[in-house]
Amino acid sequence: MDLCLALWSALGGDDKTSAHELGKDWYRSFAESLPERAVEQMSELGLDTGHLWVLVASVLAAEGP
Repeated sequence: MDLCLALWSALGGDDKTSAHELGKDWYRSFAESLPERAVEQMSELGLDTGHLWVLVASVLAAEGP
């Protein structure tokens, strides 16, 4: 479900401003639920790629259910 929200907020929705705001709120709550090191890894990778949904998918896969 988290991955679906990340993809929708980045790529979907008719109102890109609303989708962007939803994405920021979702990312903030998602980051708070992860261990600090996982959030640091996402930030480091994000600086290199700029693709949030790829980062979220990789972190979700690494962290497991």
